[in-house]
Amino acid sequence: MDGLAAFLLARFAEDKARALAATQGNERYPRWTAEPNMQIEEGCLCLSCFEPTESWDVYPIDGPDCSDHQCWHTMTIGEADARHIAHWDPIRVIADCDAKRKILDRWKETAPTDSPIGCGWPDARTQEIYETLTDEVLPYLALPYADHKDYQEAWRP
Repeated sequence: MDGLAAFLLARFAEDKARALAATQGNERYPRWTAEPNMQIEEGCLCLSCFEPTESWDVYPIDGPDCSDHQCWHTMTIGEADARHIAHWDPIRVIADCDAKRKILDRWKETAPTDSPIGCGWPDARTQEIYETLTDEVLPYLALPYADHKDYQEAWRP
């Protein structure tokens, strides 16, 4: 199972690196939002002339010096795609990676030990946690990465 743990740690690190790259390396921002793309009637400058279009804009919010969104690129796509992308903003992905990493940390903490004093687990509960994580949790954490070249079919739950 150490191979599966190493595989998972590598995938979580890759996911987090991609998310950090999308936040320009700063975990504090951005949250992303999705809003209907607005179209203005030609020659009109009043707010009543704005009309929603069929497309949606996705863009980061709360970034540095970006109150007017001029420093961010806007992505214009359909509503369902826009809402999905905004939902999985970099901050959420980073939090997800960190939470999954903590599950692996817990798995390592409960691993059996080999020492001159004794081997195995300090108590039955620790053994139960380790075995549950090994048999039931880690394989499911790996399932979203089943299309990765290093994924092993033996890990499939």
